[in-house]
Order: sequence, then C-alpha cells, then structure tokens
Amino acid sequence: MAGTPAAGQRARCWTVERRVGLLGRVPPFARLPPAAIRGVAALFRPRGVPRGGFVFHEGEPASAGNVAAEGRIKIVRETGAGRQVILRLINPGEPFGLSGGWGAATYPASARALDDAVVLQLPAREFTRLLAIHPELALAVIEDLGARLREAESADPRSRDRGGGGAAGPRPAATRRSRTRGRRAREHRPHAPGFRRSDRHHAEHRQPHPRRLAPAGDRRRPAGTSDDPGSRRPGGDRRGP
Repeated sequence: MAGTPAAGQRARCWTVERRVGLLGRVPPFARLPPAAIRGVAALFRPRGVPRGGFVFHEGEPASAGNVAAEGRIKIVRETGAGRQVILRLINPGEPFGLSGGWGAATYPASARALDDAVVLQLPAREFTRLLAIHPELALAVIEDLGARLREAESADPRSRDRGGGGAAGPRPAATRRSRTRGRRAREHRPHAPGFRRSDRHHAEHRQPHPRRLAPAGDRRRPAGTSDDPGSRRPGGDRRGP
C-alpha cells in the first residue's frame, strides 16, 4: 500500500528540514537540543500510507517508532468476538508505536490510517540508542507514558472497580427505572412474592368488615338486653322484677 504513486509523492515531500520543524514540536523529541533534533530527523524515514492502510499490525515485530506527519491514525485492537476497538486516535504531530524502543518484541495493537497519511518512522534500534545517550529524551518518554496511562484509567468505567475493594459507580438510569416499576407492580398485588407484610395488612384492612354488610335483623345484641325501651333504665341497665 505504501508503494502507491500518491503515497510515495507525499512521503518525498518530507525533507530533513521539514522533519526538523515537526520534531521540534513533538514530545518527547522537543526536549532535545536543536543539533540533536536535526540528527534525529535525519534518522527518520517518511512513509506514505493510503486511507485504510495499516502502518503495522498487532503482533508484528516492533521494528520502528512512529510519528504522524499527515493524516489521522487510529490504534485498534481486535476482540475475541472479531470486533475492532479503537484505543486511541493519533493526530498529526503525535508519536505512536514506540514500544519497540524499550524492548517490546511485538506491537500490542494495530495502527490504521483514517486518511491519506504520511508517517515518519525511526528504527527501534536507533530509538533505543537515543534513549541511552539522551537522558532528557528517556525522561520525556516516561512522562508521556504516565500521562497516557492516567488518561486511559480515567476513561475506562471498569477502572473504578479494579482492586476488589473499590466502590461501585452509580447504577444506570435504566436499571433504576426497571426496579421502580417492579416495586410499584408488587404494591398493587398483595399476594405477589416479595410483598411486604405491612402492605398486606393495610390491603386487608381496606376490605369491608362482614358485620357492616349484615342485615339489621341479623345483628345480635349482647346477652341481657331487650328490644323493649321501657325495660331500660336511663343509664341503660335493665329493671329488676
């Protein structure tokens, strides 16, 4: 793919002077002295990548470090179900795929061009040598890795629960709504499983009492009372013989 005429033409436009201007703004190379940046720029090799082409594949030998010069690059990883997950989006002026510089044997993910792109590539052995002779470069690489790790952890919702004892995050709104609907349904079904005893007691006491529905002639009076009004004293007691 890198051998197409358009890709080759774009790559040839990236002279050493143009690479110096880009690397002077790219962390971690921006920390190097101007003379060192020029030397590093001469080691980079521009490569044109057409849209949809791969800069490298997951599992391939990590043979070079990369800096996006033109176009956007997406870092992707394939899941066990065959889906591609975008891990990071690379814009022009950002480094990526530097794992070979500190001893990684293979690339942990794939890099694919979202646009017609140009990538500056530094051989891994040269990157390793630069880290050894320029401590400021090594420190900048470590700081950049730490910043990316913090960004990845803050963006991953599962990171809140890592470590076992972490508090779980807020429940999704859909889960809360479904539980509310279930609770309301149980309140309208007194004999449904999970119905509280106090709710069942309240529902039963709302039913009309049998004595209130009985006809007046069927109501029984307490023992010792009479229907004769004259047989009652003012206080309600029955007269004696």
